Amino acid sequence: MNVEIERLTVLVNIYKDKLTRKESENRNILVDLQLYKKWKDSYQKLSQKYEKQMQECEKHQLTIVQLNTTINEYEIKIITFETNITNLETNIRELTRTIEDRDAEIERLKRRIKELEDELAALKARGPEIREKIVTKIVEVEVGQKP
Repeated sequence: MNVEIERLTVLVNIYKDKLTRKESENRNILVDLQLYKKWKDSYQKLSQKYEKQMQECEKHQLTIVQLNTTINEYEIKIITFETNITNLETNIRELTRTIEDRDAEIERLKRRIKELEDELAALKARGPEIREKIVTKIVEVEVGQKP
């Protein structure tokens, strides 16, 4: 009976060891399961965070595309303005030349008016002398016509 007890004791110990291993495995599995749940939660949170960041990135990409479009539009406007400025500068140069030409013509006309005024003044100054000559000629003609 002693042998039987020892055999049973050995069997009990073997089963205890098996049970201990199984319990240990179960604890490990529980720990693994808890770790898995934590990782899963972390993954979901990270995934949500990633999704939000991706949405933000998409918004920013859309904003960047809009900004690039706006920049291109402004670059076209700047080129148009630069072209308009160049055209205006050309027009200003042409108008300045026209004004200079007109100023020169005005000066020429002022000189001519001065010359004519001087001639007129000279004629007015000679007026009595010319009148006397005319009267003398008229008299000569009238006297010369009379028999």
